Parts: sequence; C-alpha cells; structure tokens
Amino acid sequence: MGLPDPENPAKEPIPVLINGGTGSVGLYAIQLAKKAGLRVIATGGKKNHELLKSLGADVTIDYRDEDWIEQVRKAADDNLQHVFDTISEVETTTAVAKAVSPKGGHVMCILPRKADEVGAPQGVKVESTLGYTVFGRSLKYGAFDNIDGAKPEDKKFWEKYLKLLPKWLEDGSIKPNPTKEFGGLEDIPKGFELQAKGGVSAEKLVYKISQ
Repeated sequence: MGLPDPENPAKEPIPVLINGGTGSVGLYAIQLAKKAGLRVIATGGKKNHELLKSLGADVTIDYRDEDWIEQVRKAADDNLQHVFDTISEVETTTAVAKAVSPKGGHVMCILPRKADEVGAPQGVKVESTLGYTVFGRSLKYGAFDNIDGAKPEDKKFWEKYLKLLPKWLEDGSIKPNPTKEFGGLEDIPKGFELQAKGGVSAEKLVYKISQ
C-alpha cells in the first residue's frame, strides 16, 4: 500500500482505516499500523472500543451506526487514502471504498475483490493480498489460488517479520489476541456454533491438542 512500516515510522500521522478491527487480523493490523506511526481509524462494536484504543486505535467507530462512513471521512479530514478491509465481503468493500478521499486511494482486501465488482469510485484502487505468497511458490486453493506464481519479495518480507514479531511480542510492543479456551478437538463444533450465534468478538478460539 506504500505506507511506512514499523521500522521506518511515518513522520506525520497518515490516516488509515482498519475495517473489522475486532477480528484477529484487525487486532494485529491496528498494532502494526500504530507502530508505523499512522493515525489509526478502526471499526468495531462499541463494547470493544476500549480494547481497540488500548492497542493503538486513535479513533473507533461502530460499523452499526448508519453514518459510520461519514464518521470515517470526518476522522480522516476527508483525506483517507489507505484502507485495509479485514472482512472483505462485497458489501464491506463497497462501503469502505466510499470513505476514500475524492483524491483517490487504495483499498486492500484479504479476499479476492475487484474495483468494478464493488463499484469503487474512480481513482480508488481495490487490491487483494494473499498470505500463501509468502511460501515463495505457486499454490492452488480455489478462489485463493496464487495464480501469479511465486513472489520472492513476499517471501523476503515474511522472513523479515518472522524475526521481528517474536521480539515485539516479547517486549510487549505487540500484544497477542485475547483468547477463549475450549477443551480438545471434540469442542471444535461448539466454537462454530458460538461463531454462528455472534458469540465470538475480539478474541481467538483456542483448542487443546492434548491434555
């Protein structure tokens, strides 16, 4: 996305929207964005706003509010040019694309999305990122196929962060996700049921392989 990174933080707080801030990806994205010196605007339910702020969100917005897009624009002084949609459903990407500045900008998704699919305004680039590219070879997995083949630069990036992230977790500058513990693998269906009922928010479900 062309943004500063934690090792070379921004000199001025560039606004960035983390949509879906209470998901596992979102919780880490908020922390890394803050560590990179960005002005972090995060969406999530009101009950989790204090958690998001404790992790580095400068502004928290409830996605259930009818005017949440307007709130995002206001928080960014209508100069939002960088969005990370950690949900990446057609509806969410369509919505966040509308929050981007009239100057244009960049929406990064974690599911395959295209600008014409979500009706992105002119000047708004919609792109998808794929974790599988870090393996340095082409992989096929349905809609997530790494059809462009190996991306050595992604593998190099991941190797770098495999060294950095443990250090940050150890010194506390990056905090692991809150967890909800279950029993063994036999409890996995319970986790799915809980998710289906909306009972999982801002936490990671953890199962014990052996007692």
